[in-house]
Amino acid sequence: LEGWHWLVENTGVDGLYMDGIRYDRERMKRVAKVLYRTTGNYPYRMQFHCNDCYGPGPDGGPHVGPSSVFMEHFPYLSDLWFGEQFDYNRSPDFWLVEISGIPFGLTSEMLDSHRAMWKFWDEFGIQDAEMIGYWDPDCPVQTDREDILATVYRKQDKALIALASWAEAAVEVNLDIDWQALGLEPATLTALPIANFQDTAEFAPDQPIPVESAKGQLLVVAD
Repeated sequence: LEGWHWLVENTGVDGLYMDGIRYDRERMKRVAKVLYRTTGNYPYRMQFHCNDCYGPGPDGGPHVGPSSVFMEHFPYLSDLWFGEQFDYNRSPDFWLVEISGIPFGLTSEMLDSHRAMWKFWDEFGIQDAEMIGYWDPDCPVQTDREDILATVYRKQDKALIALASWAEAAVEVNLDIDWQALGLEPATLTALPIANFQDTAEFAPDQPIPVESAKGQLLVVAD
């Protein structure tokens, strides 16, 4: 702890990355206090990486998901880096609970270095949008397939519809859009170009949208 205090106070370090956590909640609170009191930088960056914990590790492994193992630390973390050894062929519920961190008020970075994706989010202004997840019955965009899910990022004058596929093959999906709940008039859905993710395309509101297996589409709609 004193070494951590020295680093923060003397080197300008204002965050911490942890690859696994080998101490309890009381020690974590002290780590967080050192960072907060020394830098005055709140919310600070406290990033946590872990594998899926199901496989046997050097000590046998707890054989339960990391969200259950490390939940006592979550109030002091800023974001997660979950992904190593996870089975990405599992269901949407597995992605939501075991990988995303969203049910716990955190987000999980996948470390794929998709700079073009971050640039797209910045240009859209996703930090100012209201996220309405596919699991929310009030999500204003629904699909006609159980294996294609839609999440909405709603702003005052535009919205982003994120489609994700768990289908075994490329399919077409129809969207049921509650335009009043979305806060917009019916308009064209635009897939903006994002390197290594999607090409430019436009779709009418009632037009089927192609989605490849294990991939998705990001569609912008604006007044």
